[in-house]
Amino acid sequence: TPVEHEHSYTAVVTAPTCTTGGYTTYTCTVCGDSYVADETSALGHSYENGFCTVCGGYEAPELNADGFYEIGNAGQLYWFAAQVNNGANNINAILTADIVDNENLMEKITIAEDGTATVNEGETIREWAPIGGLVYPYSGTFDGNGKTVKGLYRNVSANYVGLVGCLNKGGEVREVAVADSYFCAYSKVGGVVGYNLGTVSY
Repeated sequence: TPVEHEHSYTAVVTAPTCTTGGYTTYTCTVCGDSYVADETSALGHSYENGFCTVCGGYEAPELNADGFYEIGNAGQLYWFAAQVNNGANNINAILTADIVDNENLMEKITIAEDGTATVNEGETIREWAPIGGLVYPYSGTFDGNGKTVKGLYRNVSANYVGLVGCLNKGGEVREVAVADSYFCAYSKVGGVVGYNLGTVSY
C-alpha cells in the first residue's frame, strides 16, 4: 500500500546545447516520482569561419543545383572532408572564396633544418584531416574555381597527406592552389594532392 507523504523534489538541470533544448528534471527523494519542466530552446550554432564557437561543429555548405557543395570558409571545408572520410567519397565541391584555416600559419610554427615543425609556445593550431585516404579515396570533383586554400597543417607519421590525401581513378581536382601551409608525413605527400590516380589540373 502506498504510503502517503509530502513530495520532496531535487532538481537536475540539463543545459541546452547548440542542437537540443534544455530542461530540468525534478525527482522526489522519497518515492522517486519525477517530472520534467522549465524547458528551454536549443542555443543554435554560432559560426566563426565555419566553426561553431560553442560546440566546435562544422558549418554545412549548401548543395547547389549542379550537385556541388559550395564551400566558402574553413569549417565548411572540414565538413566536406569529414563526409568524404566517412564514406561519401564521390561528392563534389566548388570553392566560392579563398579559404584560410590557420591564419598566418608559418608565423606560428618553427621548422627545423630537417623539415620537422613544432608549434610555437602559446599558439594553437588546428590540424587538417585530408580529403580522402586509403580507405575512402576521393572519387568526386573538387573545383577550386581559381581560389587558394591557406593555413592547412598536418604533421603526422602517416601516408596520403595534402589538401586531398588520395585521389581515386575518376576523381578530379582542378583550379585550386595551396599556400602558407605545412604538410609532413611518412610518404605520399603533396600540397594539392598527396597521391594521385585521377586528374589534377590548374
